[in-house]
Amino acid sequence: MATRKRWSSSVGAQRGARVRVYERRPGGQLYCAVWLPGRGVSRRSLGHTDRERALREAADLAKLRAAGESADDPKPVTLGALCERYLAEVKHARDGSLKSEAYRRDCARRSERLLGWFGKECDVRNLTPDRIPAYVRARRAGEITGRPVRTRSVQYDLVFLKIVLRWASGVFENGRPLLDRNPLAAYSPPRERNPRRPMIDTGAVAKLKTVAEQVSPQLPLLLVLMETTGRRLSSVLGLRWDDFDLKRQTVRWRAELDKTRREWVTPIPKAAMPRLRASRRNRPAIGSALVFPHPKRSKSGLPVTRHLASYWLKQAFEVAGVAKPEGSLWHAFRRRWATTRKHLPLRDVAAAGGWKDLTTLLTCYQQPDEETMREVVDYQKTAATGTRNWLTY
Repeated sequence: MATRKRWSSSVGAQRGARVRVYERRPGGQLYCAVWLPGRGVSRRSLGHTDRERALREAADLAKLRAAGESADDPKPVTLGALCERYLAEVKHARDGSLKSEAYRRDCARRSERLLGWFGKECDVRNLTPDRIPAYVRARRAGEITGRPVRTRSVQYDLVFLKIVLRWASGVFENGRPLLDRNPLAAYSPPRERNPRRPMIDTGAVAKLKTVAEQVSPQLPLLLVLMETTGRRLSSVLGLRWDDFDLKRQTVRWRAELDKTRREWVTPIPKAAMPRLRASRRNRPAIGSALVFPHPKRSKSGLPVTRHLASYWLKQAFEVAGVAKPEGSLWHAFRRRWATTRKHLPLRDVAAAGGWKDLTTLLTCYQQPDEETMREVVDYQKTAATGTRNWLTY
């Protein structure tokens, strides 16, 4: 019902074919409501706040419904056509930033796996939750790609599928949605019960530093920055010399290299300053020159790739005689950085390390360790005095 605060308008005179557009909160996103025989009222977001545009779309939909061409019996949408259109059209995130090529390639691979199992001609309306467990079992067993995987890989595939279906429910053609409803809206993809989140130890980092120069002249500085900043590998590899302000001792982390597309300015770790100055002297560069130029593609202005950096780290592990953490390479440094700072204010740790979501920092990066847990279990508070004591054994 319309109020003085929330706008609402109905289009169409014929009973049953009338279309209502409205807002749930004043000035907020607009929604469309239509009556579907045998199903009840279907409500969905129009994806914008333009009232005139909403009325035009409602009028087009009302004409189609009055002529018997309503969305009551929509044309089938195949999974192949839907994935192809999504990959071709959705190149930007919701904030308008361009999605990275690596992310889009990853989405294309997930699309291929889904199409290989369900088929390109699969009607997406038939992708009901009862069909998903068979895909989960086959994907985990390696029947789809020939390589068994853990639950997290399956989860990413199904999250991508839900994103595509949700997108199709909000795309309108001739006043009606491409997909009348999302069949997996209430489905929750499986989650990894025992995720592997290895963390490199201090002794291993020290040994890697001693052999880094033997592997590559750029590896010592890369190791220091990964150890002291806690940043993702892609953000460190993309650094340029003009990102560093050595006078103020701050570093700028570019938004285009950040997973959340956010720019950060943080202090330069004191432990990294000597290595930074030495690298600056040994490899002088001007302005926006890359800190880690690719050794074979320096003229093209490309940085060291994550594949080359991973190869260097594997070589360092081998030369140093250190066991590599199972299931992780450079990200083990980020987990160690976050865990060793558990005693510091959470908000400052998140800002320094580049976490926008504090929950992610707590659940995925800061891990329990034996020393801290022993302090917890040995903690004792004296009831009489209110003082804190520690049990000793």
